[in-house]
Amino acid sequence: MAIKLGLNLNPFVNRFAEPPELIEVLAEEIGIGHLQLTHEFIDPAWPPATKRRLTAELSRACESHGLAITSLMTGPYGRLNHFGHPVAEVREYHLGWFKGLVDIAAELGCPAVGTQFAILTYRDYDDPARRRAIMEAALDCWRRLADHAAGRGLDYLFWEPMSVGRE
Repeated sequence: MAIKLGLNLNPFVNRFAEPPELIEVLAEEIGIGHLQLTHEFIDPAWPPATKRRLTAELSRACESHGLAITSLMTGPYGRLNHFGHPVAEVREYHLGWFKGLVDIAAELGCPAVGTQFAILTYRDYDDPARRRAIMEAALDCWRRLADHAAGRGLDYLFWEPMSVGRE
């Protein structure tokens, strides 16, 4: 089995904002070829024209330097309770946001998107009935996101296992 070394781009979030410069540094100075992009570089909430332009710039830069974006993950500013939020409308907002993240990944030829499964509040975690209800709601969000991802040609979704049960 061949193993490829990849790099999560969290450390680069506030150091490089423009795709051509970011990719040049990664390819030429660091010498890495497989990247886990974080959403701070192209946020699904940004205006559509901005997302399209930056996605195209990033795609061209990766192609010209032979880099592959192997996954797209929420970054340091996106570690929220997304699908574990106790308010249904907030979960729906995040589901739409993640569908946008899937769309960006699909445009980049990236096969996977991930985040934390569903961070819970103390109240929701400590109450077994509430925890069960939120976990079911989170699973529903993941299923709906998986349907969207499959429709856009992604291979899989993933979540980061956290060290704290509530997370």
